[in-house]
Amino acid sequence: MRQILYVSTSTVPGDGADLTRILNQSRHNNALDGVTGLLFSDGKCFIQVLEGSRVSVEPCLQRIMKDDRHHSIEILMDRIIPNREIGVWNMLHRRKNDPVEMYKAHIDRLLSHACDQVRVHFKSFLATGSHANVRPATPDPIANGIPLLTFVSGRFHWDEIRNGVVFEASGPGGPIKYLITPAAIAELTNASEINLDTQQCMDRFKKFEHQIHRIAQRERQAFKTNLPLIVIRADDVRGE
Repeated sequence: MRQILYVSTSTVPGDGADLTRILNQSRHNNALDGVTGLLFSDGKCFIQVLEGSRVSVEPCLQRIMKDDRHHSIEILMDRIIPNREIGVWNMLHRRKNDPVEMYKAHIDRLLSHACDQVRVHFKSFLATGSHANVRPATPDPIANGIPLLTFVSGRFHWDEIRNGVVFEASGPGGPIKYLITPAAIAELTNASEINLDTQQCMDRFKKFEHQIHRIAQRERQAFKTNLPLIVIRADDVRGE
């Protein structure tokens, strides 16, 4: 099973009928995909945890990433779990003047079997009223024993000297820098293209950022020491 937790900023005007439509659409799509979890909105931001088979969660995530009803999507967790932790799918919407206390007990009940990380993120969101203040909890070991790394969307740059896109994750030992080569980006996005220029690499990285973060988490397994720069090559992305 795969579990994803993300936060984002809403572009939906108002706090009534539009969010009800999101609820109904999400319930329908997730039921078809076999995806469960919890979506919470305070009218300004969203926080959602999703879980299901790897085959089911991926198309759901792709729909979310393309949805123009929110922006500034940040993946806080992407991990493998042995069994569902939520089991059903729910959405809660906090209206403008509703006290937070109305939702705390309900969310605690819905997340009673979720891991500490998920519960901490939701509690932080409720307490602050903004996903900008949501911070990663203490990393939880994932199934293969490698600590979960935290990636921030949009934080990457081109490195002229090393000829690749550099991005960064936060881990238990501090920041970890990665570099993905143009050949690896081409292999991931379109294997028939082999000579990507700088702008093409940056554009492709932005489009496939989540997949690249997932590859980086996986390829971390191969390294026993915290090297200052971990290079992701074409061989690392084959089979994605």
